[in-house]
Amino acid sequence: MEQLAQETPPGTNWFLHSCDRAVPMLYLGNTVQAILTPLFVFLLPWPSSILPRKFLSTSSLRASHARMPSGVRTETQPALFIGTGWLFALTVSVAWWYGVRKYAGLHGACGELFESSRAADPFRVDYVADCSRYFIYLSGFTALWTGIAAGGLRLQSARAAESDTAGNTSYQFQAFYWACFLGWAVQYRINQWSAIHAASPNQEWAKFAVLNFCFATVSSLWVLAFTRSLWNKKPRTWLLACLHALWISFLVYLLTVLAFFWLVIYAVLPVVPAITTWYVFGLAWALFVGTWRRRIPRKQ
Repeated sequence: MEQLAQETPPGTNWFLHSCDRAVPMLYLGNTVQAILTPLFVFLLPWPSSILPRKFLSTSSLRASHARMPSGVRTETQPALFIGTGWLFALTVSVAWWYGVRKYAGLHGACGELFESSRAADPFRVDYVADCSRYFIYLSGFTALWTGIAAGGLRLQSARAAESDTAGNTSYQFQAFYWACFLGWAVQYRINQWSAIHAASPNQEWAKFAVLNFCFATVSSLWVLAFTRSLWNKKPRTWLLACLHALWISFLVYLLTVLAFFWLVIYAVLPVVPAITTWYVFGLAWALFVGTWRRRIPRKQ
């Protein structure tokens, strides 16, 4: 042992075979995914593309665009932009996984992290396997929401480019629609993140992460059911606009809990982050949406 300590620098063997380098590199892929996906979606050859005009003015693109009715273009754009963004984001995550695995194999940095077929020991907490599973869950979640966000932004930009009057009521409602939907998703995820960091760590955190992702998605979909109500109700004052949005946020939480009633004792988990953080993020969303709605004049 003394001879080994003299020949090998302290901590070298542990450092080369630990996960201290592989895990941060693995999770860096979600940041790369969030950066590349909107860029790719805005490269698609449709209105508001960031491609140079010489690429968008080719005869084949002009002919295909002319043959397609404007109504069909409007109907297919949401599926095109959001679907393409989701598939590209998922591709980035898969490519990043294999890239980091190749790097780990070349440098001997935590190869166990990528052994998905390794048998789990039910009597021991396997943090390496938990990190691996959590990356898979997180990548699927971020791929979905990055695709929705990037596709929604591109759709909004494309419709503004095709509209002769960008300030009309239809365009304003589209902007308000995405602000409510994506604003809720962001605040709910930050709410969960704050509650998790405030609580003590749990050895089954990877399983609860899946539930948290589901809660964020389902609650965001419930917001869509009330977006038209928020838009149609013209508040007399800023305070009434914010109170209306705040009341709807309570209904969204209640409906999310009811949607997961089949989980029995875990059905109340969607409201735990809101209670833990004293509902500051839900209040922030209500102020954001109420202020947005109050500033838009309603056209009869």
